[in-house]
Amino acid sequence: MVKVLLIEDEPHKRDELSGHLMRYFGSRLELEIADSVKSAIDRVALNDYGLIVLDMALPTFSIGEASSDGGLDQALGGVEILRSLRAHNKSQRIIIVTQYPDILLSGRRVKIAKAQLALEKKYRQKIIGAVLYKYRSPTNRSKIETLLRRVH
Repeated sequence: MVKVLLIEDEPHKRDELSGHLMRYFGSRLELEIADSVKSAIDRVALNDYGLIVLDMALPTFSIGEASSDGGLDQALGGVEILRSLRAHNKSQRIIIVTQYPDILLSGRRVKIAKAQLALEKKYRQKIIGAVLYKYRSPTNRSKIETLLRRVH
């Protein structure tokens, strides 16, 4: 079994990514889903995963948890999860899937491709790679499968 945590709040993107994971891993997949910073931090504190698929922009809470709308979107929500992993002395394999071409690191914008190394060093995680997600793009699947092959 391959235990995967998919951290994604947008239903259409979550469904597409879940489908790619199911096709790739088949019956070996044990999939858990978190849809907010809080729900992801709760899960990573208690569990280890063979892989985490991480969106970088997430709401603070799941809908209905602390407010009816899930709280404020955090552009750096994914960074909070990486910070939590480091605080729990965990090193996980991570694929970043984001709709934003760059990430704010130490007060400056860094292109997603270059951010991978900086995130890996700063948060002591095994960043497998990053995908710049485009809604319903046929290239999403091939990019994700290329990174999944690096996991095993």
